[in-house]
Amino acid sequence: MSVVIVRRYTGGLEGKARFSIRQRPDGSFQAYHDNPYEDCNQPYQFDYEPITGLFVDVESAEADLFRHPSLQGGNSN
Repeated sequence: MSVVIVRRYTGGLEGKARFSIRQRPDGSFQAYHDNPYEDCNQPYQFDYEPITGLFVDVESAEADLFRHPSLQGGNSN
């Protein structure tokens, strides 16, 4: 499944965690934690995982992401 990253964020512990809002092929938006396994051995280091449900617009996905405990204090890039 091909997705398009529409916004990127940093935050979490020490500001090192990376997150993104992605648009799916069906037009919905979903927030992802882009590096949850960073510093782990391969092949997991560059994996990402969805952390919110699906939303009809990017603003709703962003609002839900900002409520997620993993991103407390994140900044948009």
